[in-house]
Amino acid sequence: MISQPAGPAASRIGPAIRSRFIAVYPFARIDGEPRMLMLHRARGVFQGHWYMVTGTIEPGERAWRAAERELAEETGLIARALYSADFTDSFYNPADECIELVPAFLAVVDDDPPITLNHEADAFQWCDRAGVLALMPFAGHRRALADLWPTALDTPPAPWLRLLPKPAPGL
Repeated sequence: MISQPAGPAASRIGPAIRSRFIAVYPFARIDGEPRMLMLHRARGVFQGHWYMVTGTIEPGERAWRAAERELAEETGLIARALYSADFTDSFYNPADECIELVPAFLAVVDDDPPITLNHEADAFQWCDRAGVLALMPFAGHRRALADLWPTALDTPPAPWLRLLPKPAPGL
C-alpha cells in the first residue's frame, strides 16, 4: 500500500487544473485583405515575443467579458462581433504545478481600425495567415489558427458561438 501525506494537495494525483486566463484572436480586413492582429510583448514572461491578446479573468467575471475587456485595454479595439473560438488552449505551468485551461475567443473588429497599445505591448502587426504562423511562439496556437482562419474569414462562425453583439438564444 502506498501512503500519502495528509492534506488537500496530498489527495490529488498530478497537477491541479485551473482556468484564469483568456486568449483573443482579433481579425479585420486591412486594405481589403484578411488579417489577424499580433502584439509584441513589452514585458512579462513573453517579453520580446509576438502574441495574440491575452489576459486574466477577474473575480466574478465571465470569460467572454474578460476577452471583451482585455481587447479594449490592450489595443483600444471594440469587438464588432465576439465568438467562442470553439476550443480551449491548455498548457502545463510548472511554477504552480497546474494545467491551465484558456478559453479562446474570435473578435471581429472594424476594417482598418486605429490601435492604441497599453503598456503590455510595444508594437503591433496586422498579419496574413503565413505571417501569423511565422510569429506565433507556441505550436498549439499555430494549430488553433488552422481552425480559426477559415472560421473567421471564409465562412461565418456558427450562430451558437456568437457572444456579442448579443448572446445567442439559450446561452
